[in-house]
Amino acid sequence: MSRTVEEITTDLKFQIARRGGCSISSVGRTFAINDTNGDRLFDFDEFELVFNRSGLFVPKADLKKIFRHCDKDKSGKLDYNEFLQVLTPKLSGRRERIAILAFEAFDKTGDGVVNLDDLKGVFDASKHPKVQTGELTEEMVFNQFLNKFEGKDMKESDGKITKEEFLDYMTDLSSNFPFSDDAFVQMVENAWKVTEDQEKLKAVDKKTIEAFKKEIREKVRQRTKGTKYERDTLAFAFKHFDLDGSGKIIFQEFQRALAILGLQPDERVGMALFNDFDVSKNGAITYKELADTLFAEGNPDFNQSMLAVIGNSKKQPVVFFFVGGPGTGKGTQSAKVVAEFGFKHLSTGDLLRAERKREGSKCGELINKIIAEGKLVPSDITVSLLVNAIDEAVKTGSRYFLVDGFPRSIENLDAWEKAANEKAILAGTINFTCDETIMVKRLLARAKTSGRSDDNEETIKKRLATFHESQLPVLKVLNVMGGLHNVDCAGSVEKVYEKVQGIIRDVKIRFA
Repeated sequence: MSRTVEEITTDLKFQIARRGGCSISSVGRTFAINDTNGDRLFDFDEFELVFNRSGLFVPKADLKKIFRHCDKDKSGKLDYNEFLQVLTPKLSGRRERIAILAFEAFDKTGDGVVNLDDLKGVFDASKHPKVQTGELTEEMVFNQFLNKFEGKDMKESDGKITKEEFLDYMTDLSSNFPFSDDAFVQMVENAWKVTEDQEKLKAVDKKTIEAFKKEIREKVRQRTKGTKYERDTLAFAFKHFDLDGSGKIIFQEFQRALAILGLQPDERVGMALFNDFDVSKNGAITYKELADTLFAEGNPDFNQSMLAVIGNSKKQPVVFFFVGGPGTGKGTQSAKVVAEFGFKHLSTGDLLRAERKREGSKCGELINKIIAEGKLVPSDITVSLLVNAIDEAVKTGSRYFLVDGFPRSIENLDAWEKAANEKAILAGTINFTCDETIMVKRLLARAKTSGRSDDNEETIKKRLATFHESQLPVLKVLNVMGGLHNVDCAGSVEKVYEKVQGIIRDVKIRFA
């Protein structure tokens, strides 16, 4: 199913929001820095380069589709401001109301203009998302706010802020909260000392819900071509919105689906709509619930094979990554998961060693030659062994796989995406973390019995430094992809496993 521009840009917005150090403004600054001649125009190669420098990950085919959409005059050049406008989410519902309330609290004259000096000493940045994550200090956030209007960032300052400028600022800030109106509202209330009008938060009436359902039906019908039926279109859409392939849509996936359809109800209305579709009241919507609620009149000619399309995702292999530095106890936790939940344990190191020893293996000969030359085994070889192992295990009845110590690099992850994206479901990743002093202590204890020459304190610290350097970029990407769980492994094996057990149990339930 080909992705629309709306689907691609919605995914981009969610990706930007998940990245702590990235916002639509920072993407804009990256474009401005790379606009060497100041004409705001980029050809596709330049456009792709800026994306790479922004740390955003978009398939080339999708990137080309966005480029063609924004290249209005078909000149082969794109004005990056037009692209940023496509990306920028609009304030709506509760978000717009609380932003206007914040501005009006300081617009004493009611003329739509506020002096910058009136805001100094009032703005409280302590609840800003980047302050809470430790990326920025309160002072840095406030200075960024002032710079937005004082000419150091976007324009020359006249010492005043218009309502339009303030709402532009709030729109950019809103992109950090794609999932929760509550979180955005609370942040504005704390920062600007205002309180939301609770009267506007009363229960959503049935008329509003039915109006949105009518809009969804119309959007589906607009996408239904030829002799196809609406339910057919809905089935394919459902499969696309079902991000984790579980056969069910949770609320965050539902929000994303509505955004792709061009509908942006506030969180309160969105949740009421979600609950209306969730007939079984279990916190997730099945395809049948969605289709029956939207097309309650039924369709005797409905192509029943669409149900099989939805069900296919359930039969795919389910893969879970375990990553973490040496001494974090990945191996111990892996063994416990295998014993309790029946996951098939795979290690790329084991697979490489086995292939090197396999008699008559041309791949094994190639690996031996690469290692003999002191080079690293290419990621595509490593991943091909991993995918082959999964394929073979599936033939004997395995469906759940725990991949230990993978991915170790961005190249590993890219190779996995290319080779396995359509073959298996990546259910998530556990990243085992603990203080480096604990890791060193554990490895030194292991050295007493391991007999390994590199188990000394100096070498261990170098190994840890190398690990952190290569692993941090991978963790950032995995976080963007979703499903990254950071588990503190400083406690006992049993305490750590309690956390792991809960995560894996949830995976087994979702992909039962």
